[in-house]
Amino acid sequence: MDTRVLNYFLAVADTENITAASDILHVTQPTLSRQIHDLEEELGTVLFIRGNRKLTLTREGTLLKKRAQEILSLVEQTKLETCINTSNASEDIRIGTGESRHMSQLMQIGKKFQDENPHACLKLFSGNAEYVTDRLIRGLLDFGVIIGHYNVHHFDCLHLPYKDKWGLLMKCDDPLADKEYITPPDLNGQKLIISSQNFVENEIAGWLGPQPPDFKIAATYNLAFNAVLMAEAGIGSVLCLEGAVNSHDGVCFRPLYPETTVTMDLAWKREQVFSGAASLFLEKVRNNVSAN
Repeated sequence: MDTRVLNYFLAVADTENITAASDILHVTQPTLSRQIHDLEEELGTVLFIRGNRKLTLTREGTLLKKRAQEILSLVEQTKLETCINTSNASEDIRIGTGESRHMSQLMQIGKKFQDENPHACLKLFSGNAEYVTDRLIRGLLDFGVIIGHYNVHHFDCLHLPYKDKWGLLMKCDDPLADKEYITPPDLNGQKLIISSQNFVENEIAGWLGPQPPDFKIAATYNLAFNAVLMAEAGIGSVLCLEGAVNSHDGVCFRPLYPETTVTMDLAWKREQVFSGAASLFLEKVRNNVSAN
């Protein structure tokens, strides 16, 4: 299996048609069909269900599509990191991050870094902690901004001097909106929209106490923007971090009491070999954090 064949496979998977894929790849249909057949033979599995008008990925084909995208991304990144630098060379710095109002402060550091390194490109990938740590482990990110607790076994990290408060985001006409803060008993009888990360293990579990209030989980989310839309629609109130999304008309945020906060870390894979630009970026963050 080589990268050329993986590109062929992805083209067929995306177009669901040998003819369309062969046109995009500028190869003949028999050649492309033979390559896909040989790939299936090599892997010992069927990758496509052949229909009259289109090809549909099997379960194994769907898995290969995901892995092929990751492999080709790593190959491209490796080429960029090992090529001979020129004055016009661009180096990507791939950063995964959750949602936090404090990202604006980190991006101010990024602006200073880019002023000094104009050919560096900051590429942001948004996701929750599970998404970020998984991509860090697999080498698809240089850095991850991780909010809250996580397994540090695979990572080195730089603690960032920022904290976020947990709270409840709700419609402004909700009776709880009249309160200054939200206590565990206030959640009795409430419909909540919560993070899809393991609810038992996150910071909220300790705040709820040994006898949690009786509430209903109406929905879950992994990023907060769409959770706010659900709150606006009246599906429930969102347990989220303050400032995870910009203010919306018709909803308001009230912090939890006792106050519950999460910390932020800039993490990277242990024994990571950084590109020149990534090393300079980490140095810039270290210097600015230590200066605060």
